[in-house]
Amino acid sequence: MIKKLHGWLEGETGFLILLGLALLTAFGLQITRVGFYWDDWQMVYLAQTDNFRLYWEHFLSDRPFVAWIYWLVTHLVVQSPLAAHILTLAVRWVSVLGFYLALRELWRGARWQVRWMSLLLAISPAFLQQQVAYTYSAHFITYALFTFSLAAMIWAVRKPQLMRWLMPLSWLLTLLHVMSMEYFIGLELLRPLILWWMTSSNGEKLFARLSRILRLWLPYGAVLVIFAVWRFVYFPQISYHAEANTPSLILQMLKSPFAALLALAQIALRDFLHLTVFAWTNTFLPEEIELQAKSFLFAVGVGALLAAMLFWTLRCTSPDATLPETQGQNRFLPQAVLLGALGILFGGLPIWLTDRSIIVGSWSDRFALAPMLGASILAVALVDWFGGNPNRKTILLAALTGLSAAYHIQIANKFRLHWELQRAYYWQLSWRAPALQPGTAVIGPSIPMNYVAGYSLGLALNVIYAPEQRTAEMPYWFINGLRELGSKRLPGNEKELPIEDQFRNLTFKGSTSQSVVVAFNPARGCLRVMDEIYLQAPPIDNENKLSALSNTRQILATSVHQPPTALFGSELSPDWCYFFEKADLARQLGDWEEVIRLWDAATSAGYSPQNGVELLPFVEAYAQLGNLPMAETLSRQALEKTENLEPALCTLWKRLESQSTPGPERQEAIQRLQAVLQCHSGTTTP
Repeated sequence: MIKKLHGWLEGETGFLILLGLALLTAFGLQITRVGFYWDDWQMVYLAQTDNFRLYWEHFLSDRPFVAWIYWLVTHLVVQSPLAAHILTLAVRWVSVLGFYLALRELWRGARWQVRWMSLLLAISPAFLQQQVAYTYSAHFITYALFTFSLAAMIWAVRKPQLMRWLMPLSWLLTLLHVMSMEYFIGLELLRPLILWWMTSSNGEKLFARLSRILRLWLPYGAVLVIFAVWRFVYFPQISYHAEANTPSLILQMLKSPFAALLALAQIALRDFLHLTVFAWTNTFLPEEIELQAKSFLFAVGVGALLAAMLFWTLRCTSPDATLPETQGQNRFLPQAVLLGALGILFGGLPIWLTDRSIIVGSWSDRFALAPMLGASILAVALVDWFGGNPNRKTILLAALTGLSAAYHIQIANKFRLHWELQRAYYWQLSWRAPALQPGTAVIGPSIPMNYVAGYSLGLALNVIYAPEQRTAEMPYWFINGLRELGSKRLPGNEKELPIEDQFRNLTFKGSTSQSVVVAFNPARGCLRVMDEIYLQAPPIDNENKLSALSNTRQILATSVHQPPTALFGSELSPDWCYFFEKADLARQLGDWEEVIRLWDAATSAGYSPQNGVELLPFVEAYAQLGNLPMAETLSRQALEKTENLEPALCTLWKRLESQSTPGPERQEAIQRLQAVLQCHSGTTTP
């Protein structure tokens, strides 16, 4: 039975399933618990509008033809995070399948090496954003278009009887990938070399051979010319941001050739070393070892199991024995080393010419997508060349694959945690603000979690609060307050100042008087909408610096807009923050009985705050309803939980006193708190 399984896995179908299993191991274990991040929210909002023109205009600044891919993807997955992740993982598998088919036919005798090249490409540690599924679905679809165009070309040359069908298919796929996204255009420069290897001389002269290769390559060259004319002649005339992705180093070469070439060489050398060495060594950094963390132990354990399985499956095939005679071995290794090195250089060239690097800038590892194809070829070729006996080579390659899988599992866990933070943020906000006036700017002191940007939050707000929106004018937006203060997005912290922002073709217009300041820091408590009751309370995220801008009249309770469960999952189970947010809304509306009801429900369920500030709505409600002993008790509890809360409590009690005629009971309560609060007369004395 075991021998039959081993033999089946060694077959073509078995290997492709094994390839899928490696992808599922690295990226699929958390697939039901991750969501949308970064640019994913563009696609979520565009899918909501169901307007292809908005898709086209949205990407008009850099690559408008990618709109067809995103339009197709968003209609296939129907705004489901799980469907988006499954689709992108499947397309990644397809892109590696095209790579495998191409190299399998190019190096017919190197099946063992080509399989490992495919495995390393499948879960390469150079690219770490698989969880941004909606966004990178287009990248992997384009990747698949390239790898299958390459495979079709190689198979057409190998099987002349199929050339009349496969060559036009290869040309079409090349045109689609080049025009949709320029990420993989540099890899097109590998075709002449591959054609040279595949076309034997047969005694013909060099010129005749070159002429034959040129005829085969000419349609691909025509595609590159079409792209160049489109990108550098026509596109700048229609784009509203034509300088995006401009090859600035080429322009610099016209002014200062030596300096530009030196800069290009430096970027290329750094990224080359990263792709060939440090991307792999980063998978087992000593400082990342956490033996007490279950997530770390789980990732390492799963990676080890995958490595063991791959070793068991592939160990019996000698890499030397798979090649036909010494001549095949002599050809394969130099070809693989050269193709791998050039794959890195040509794959990175479009990025480097824009003066960008894989290792510089946030999330720049996306630029590794094209050159990691060459890095995977080169890694296996070098192991094959210097690795010693077949078992030693297999152990090394299996270890690299297992470590990479474990690394990706740990990264996926981080994405999962921040998706949970996103869900908490949006659900708590919807509990506190069931609806918002159109034109509302939600101002946060900072971006409240990782793996998102301000525009991500702004687009998500429109998905939640404006589900019927079908235009590029958005009624809601998020402003990163402390960072943008003083800019066009947030001119100042005075009232009636205009707020304007634009994200590609999407626009927002509002004013500082139509803003709500929202702070979120789960380590310090629940989401907090700034209101007068919190002005002097200890902040959870420096929100007090923006408190003057918060206008809670923008919050409506007449209608309810909750996060769509298809996107965000089912509503979070009620916890303390649920009752606090609901109570804070009731406090804003003056519904004191509802505040008390929520307090009773929360305490009956065993919930209590971690931050004493969150007791202030209940202090006010009990005081307003005349239950001063309870208000006094909660005030003391708040002081015990949180330091420096005295100013906020003093202000609250002073306001309560000013709203009604003080009686003996109130005066006694105030006097009892006086010593504890140390309120100063004339300022915050109750």
